[in-house]
Amino acid sequence: MNGYHFYSRDPKAAAPGKPVAVKLPEGYLTWAAAWVRGETVLWVTQKGSVRSYDFTNPADVKETTLQEPDFDKVPKPIVDAFKAALDVPGAPVQQPQQPPPAAPAKDKQ
Repeated sequence: MNGYHFYSRDPKAAAPGKPVAVKLPEGYLTWAAAWVRGETVLWVTQKGSVRSYDFTNPADVKETTLQEPDFDKVPKPIVDAFKAALDVPGAPVQQPQQPPPAAPAKDKQ
């Protein structure tokens, strides 16, 4: 999934908005997407963040990124769907990226 397109109900009419890119990380079980049927917000989670794409107006899609203290703004049905999608027994767990080790200090002589 690298984006989504909106199409007009009338095949002869132009689309109501431009395609919208959805940024996703590489790898299995590194992200999940969910929405509530009948609503106009797509939710995407990945390590350390949740993004929402509000397509109430397809010509002007609003993207919002939430970081950890704001995760309480994500609707409970979405949180439950994320947990179900990413909590797979025996699957590898995505680990936070660690900075590369510093090069050893050279002795000055």
